[in-house]
Amino acid sequence: MELAEENVQFDWDCLEMPEALPRARASRSPHTRTPCWYVAERGHRWAEASRIMGGAARGFSEDAVRGRVKRILGIEKAGSRRTGSSALRWTALEDTCLLAHLADVEGRVEWTTASIAVGTGRTPRASRNRARRLAASC
Repeated sequence: MELAEENVQFDWDCLEMPEALPRARASRSPHTRTPCWYVAERGHRWAEASRIMGGAARGFSEDAVRGRVKRILGIEKAGSRRTGSSALRWTALEDTCLLAHLADVEGRVEWTTASIAVGTGRTPRASRNRARRLAASC
């Protein structure tokens, strides 16, 4: 079967441009509008906002509503763990200093002094967790 080649030209001038482009779907969605409106009107009452959206049974738990609002509004997480100096990877020198301090300690370990012995501004909890991970890997 042969396809007939026709010299068809399209007239672009016959197309009409819309007066205004339609909004993005997300901004018209009630699942987007409702929690943002609620937070603007009532504040950060996530349990109430969750109930208005239909509750956890419909997939709108407090955490889901909070995450949706923060994502839409561009709010960063306040307690992000990856922003501090403690989020940096441990170096071999820090491991060596921590293990040397732990070898010198007799009895109960004071994690505050252990974190000072590491010398890089690690928190006592970070030092304790690292020591436990090192002990588990040996």
